[in-house]
Amino acid sequence: MEELGSEILSKKLTRKQIFDKFVKLDEKEGRLSFLGFDNIASFPASMILDMYGELTKITGKAARGLIVRAARTAGRKEGERIKNLDNPITAAINILTIWSALGWGRARLEREGNSFTFTFDYSFEGKNYWDNYGESKEPMCWIAFGYIWGLFEGVLDKEVIGEEKNCMAKGDKHCVFEFRV
Repeated sequence: MEELGSEILSKKLTRKQIFDKFVKLDEKEGRLSFLGFDNIASFPASMILDMYGELTKITGKAARGLIVRAARTAGRKEGERIKNLDNPITAAINILTIWSALGWGRARLEREGNSFTFTFDYSFEGKNYWDNYGESKEPMCWIAFGYIWGLFEGVLDKEVIGEEKNCMAKGDKHCVFEFRV
């Protein structure tokens, strides 16, 4: 992370500044990286949602837990990488700014004491589930919810309690994630 200027990541930056400093495109290989990790910028929404559907056919309701857990693990690893920066919460928000710019959905963060609430005006998973499959009985933002949950566990270096309260896939106006330390 040192070669990426980790001290800069912990400062509040604009979306353009974050892109310019931390997102790299290797034109020769066609590889996109963010903070030194390979990333996928764009693919059809139905691809992820169809994977959820197929996994659900095989494992039932355990599918959600498997995806959320994997995303939470990935987020926690990222949080652990940045937890010793001068301002790891700002660094985490900068990371989520890139996520939103790559199409996962833009969230507003509200913090009150030991609680964090993320309200998404657009959610890649929730909105596209609704658009492609209709109303869901369950929240469908499995990757986003798990990743953000793990990211803050890694940054704070403690277990966090998380819940997806509202989801566009269920017909809610916004997707809302709540976390308590």
